[in-house]
Amino acid sequence: LEQTPWLEHGRVGELSISHVGHAATQAYQPNPARARIKADNSSVLRAFALTGQGVAILPDWLIEDDLRTGRLIHLLPEWQLTRQGVYALYPDTRHLPLKVRVFIDFMKHQS
Repeated sequence: LEQTPWLEHGRVGELSISHVGHAATQAYQPNPARARIKADNSSVLRAFALTGQGVAILPDWLIEDDLRTGRLIHLLPEWQLTRQGVYALYPDTRHLPLKVRVFIDFMKHQS
Protein backbone atom coordinates (compact mmCIF):
# COMPACT_ATOMS: atom_id res chain seq x y z
CA LEU A 1 0.00 0.00 0.00
CA GLU A 2 2.90 2.36 0.71
CA GLN A 3 4.02 2.04 -2.91
CA THR A 4 0.54 2.52 -4.39
CA PRO A 5 -0.11 5.86 -6.14
CA TRP A 6 -2.23 8.13 -3.97
CA LEU A 7 -5.13 10.34 -5.16
CA GLU A 8 -5.36 13.19 -2.67
CA HIS A 9 -8.30 15.47 -1.92
CA GLY A 10 -6.84 18.98 -1.66
CA ARG A 11 -9.50 20.32 0.68
CA VAL A 12 -9.01 17.67 3.32
CA GLY A 13 -6.15 18.88 5.48
CA GLU A 14 -5.35 16.42 8.25
CA LEU A 15 -6.56 13.11 6.96
CA SER A 16 -6.01 9.81 8.67
CA ILE A 17 -7.67 6.44 8.85
CA SER A 18 -8.01 4.27 11.94
CA HIS A 19 -8.15 0.53 12.39
CA VAL A 20 -11.35 -0.34 14.24
CA GLY A 21 -12.22 -3.37 16.30
CA HIS A 22 -8.95 -3.64 18.20
CA ALA A 23 -8.15 -2.65 21.77
CA ALA A 24 -5.31 -0.38 20.67
CA THR A 25 -6.35 2.02 17.94
CA GLN A 26 -3.90 2.18 15.09
CA ALA A 27 -3.78 5.19 12.78
CA TYR A 28 -2.30 5.72 9.34
CA GLN A 29 -1.61 9.12 7.81
CA PRO A 30 -1.17 9.07 4.01
CA ASN A 31 2.00 10.79 2.85
CA PRO A 32 1.01 13.83 0.72
CA ALA A 33 4.36 13.67 -1.06
CA ARG A 34 3.26 10.34 -2.58
CA ALA A 35 0.16 11.87 -4.16
CA ARG A 36 0.07 11.26 -7.89
CA ILE A 37 -2.94 13.53 -8.36
CA LYS A 38 -4.39 16.22 -6.12
CA ALA A 39 -7.92 17.53 -6.75
CA ASP A 40 -10.51 19.54 -4.84
CA ASN A 41 -13.41 17.39 -6.02
CA SER A 42 -14.29 13.85 -4.94
CA SER A 43 -15.98 13.12 -8.28
CA VAL A 44 -12.73 13.91 -10.10
CA LEU A 45 -10.80 11.61 -7.76
CA ARG A 46 -13.41 8.91 -8.35
CA ALA A 47 -12.92 9.22 -12.11
CA PHE A 48 -9.16 8.80 -11.72
CA ALA A 49 -9.65 5.81 -9.40
CA LEU A 50 -12.00 4.20 -11.94
CA THR A 51 -9.25 4.40 -14.58
CA GLY A 52 -6.71 2.79 -12.25
CA GLN A 53 -4.67 5.92 -11.54
CA GLY A 54 -4.38 5.29 -7.81
CA VAL A 55 -6.03 4.80 -4.43
CA ALA A 56 -8.40 7.38 -2.96
CA ILE A 57 -10.49 7.88 0.14
CA LEU A 58 -13.96 8.67 -1.18
CA PRO A 59 -17.37 9.15 0.45
CA ASP A 60 -19.58 6.06 0.54
CA TRP A 61 -22.55 7.86 -1.03
CA LEU A 62 -20.45 8.67 -4.10
CA ILE A 63 -19.09 5.19 -4.76
CA GLU A 64 -21.76 2.81 -3.41
CA ASP A 65 -22.81 1.79 -6.94
CA ASP A 66 -19.16 1.34 -7.98
CA LEU A 67 -18.56 -0.92 -4.97
CA ARG A 68 -21.71 -2.94 -5.59
CA THR A 69 -20.87 -3.54 -9.27
CA GLY A 70 -17.17 -4.20 -8.63
CA ARG A 71 -15.85 -1.18 -10.53
CA LEU A 72 -14.11 -0.16 -7.30
CA ILE A 73 -13.11 -2.25 -4.30
CA HIS A 74 -12.92 -1.34 -0.64
CA LEU A 75 -9.25 -1.98 0.10
CA LEU A 76 -9.34 -1.70 3.89
CA PRO A 77 -12.90 -2.41 5.09
CA GLU A 78 -11.75 -2.72 8.72
CA TRP A 79 -10.35 0.83 8.65
CA GLN A 80 -12.38 4.02 8.79
CA LEU A 81 -11.79 7.67 8.08
CA THR A 82 -11.32 9.79 11.18
CA ARG A 83 -14.32 12.01 11.76
CA GLN A 84 -14.15 15.36 10.02
CA GLY A 85 -15.70 18.56 11.28
CA VAL A 86 -18.62 20.30 9.63
CA TYR A 87 -18.94 24.03 10.07
CA ALA A 88 -21.85 26.41 9.51
CA LEU A 89 -21.07 30.06 8.86
CA TYR A 90 -23.81 32.64 8.96
CA PRO A 91 -23.77 36.43 9.34
CA ASP A 92 -26.23 37.10 12.17
CA THR A 93 -28.33 34.85 14.39
CA ARG A 94 -31.01 37.48 14.91
CA HIS A 95 -32.15 37.17 11.29
CA LEU A 96 -31.43 33.50 10.76
CA PRO A 97 -34.27 31.77 8.85
CA LEU A 98 -35.99 29.06 10.87
CA LYS A 99 -35.15 26.33 8.34
CA VAL A 100 -31.44 27.20 8.66
CA ARG A 101 -31.64 27.14 12.48
CA VAL A 102 -33.42 23.75 12.38
CA PHE A 103 -30.76 22.35 10.04
CA ILE A 104 -27.91 23.61 12.25
CA ASP A 105 -29.55 22.13 15.35
CA PHE A 106 -30.03 18.82 13.52
CA MET A 107 -26.36 18.71 12.50
CA LYS A 108 -25.24 19.49 16.06
CA HIS A 109 -27.13 16.46 17.33
CA GLN A 110 -25.56 14.15 14.73
CA SER A 111 -22.11 14.31 16.32
